[in-house]
Amino acid sequence: MESEHHILPSSDVEELELRLESIGESTATGNLTLLGELHPTAIYTERDGGRGMLSLQNQDELTFSDCKSYMLSVLCMGEGSVSIEWTLGTQSEQRNLECAPKIAETALGMSNVNAKSSTVKIVAEEGSKAEIAYRLDEIGKPGVVVD
Repeated sequence: MESEHHILPSSDVEELELRLESIGESTATGNLTLLGELHPTAIYTERDGGRGMLSLQNQDELTFSDCKSYMLSVLCMGEGSVSIEWTLGTQSEQRNLECAPKIAETALGMSNVNAKSSTVKIVAEEGSKAEIAYRLDEIGKPGVVVD
């Protein structure tokens, strides 16, 4: 990881990356199958002597089955907050996440969705100084939704 692309110290970025990887090793929510992820990313960029706050929207073209459950795990490390909107077919979940010095985390879940795409939109609050990461998983046990 090149520190010039991050706003947190490299040790914090590594900690965030390790936490992102460890979500897939969790057995508390069942067997997880990784469908997509965003590695640690700064929520602002420096430009023209000021900060440009992040507003990202990622869309994954996949087939989501109505007999399975899905989980979006979002991590934020630093100061400030982000708003999260996850759309899967016609269903949508929204949540705000307050970032924390030692990783704030939230999980959104959906099931019984027949869709061809997933859209994750994350918008940083003005003045935030943090890094975010997320992963989208299929949960191996149908009907289990983390809220």
